[in-house]
Amino acid sequence: LSNENHSSLMNVQEYLKALRQTDQSYGNRMNTLESNTVAAMECIKSLQNNTNRVTSRLSNLETMTTSREEEVTKSLQEVANCIGQAKNERNHLQKMVHDRFALPVEGKHSSITYS
Repeated sequence: LSNENHSSLMNVQEYLKALRQTDQSYGNRMNTLESNTVAAMECIKSLQNNTNRVTSRLSNLETMTTSREEEVTKSLQEVANCIGQAKNERNHLQKMVHDRFALPVEGKHSSITYS
């Protein structure tokens, strides 16, 4: 081989060697990218599962809270009813006591008799 051809052949061999190294480097990067993609997909799947679990718990909590609110509202209504009845009974008793012990009005005879 002539010197010029030998030099060209060496350049081609160096180029092919560099090309194989670049190809190997890209191959390694692709493997890393695939591994990272798989890890990211697993992370996303785990995040979706956790999100679904939290959403379910929130829904259950909301249902329980609504149920408790209904119970509290019912209890408060019962208390309000009892207070209303107690006020009515107190007013009735006060009226009875007032009527029983009222002083006679001048000019009118009282039907109240004292024993």
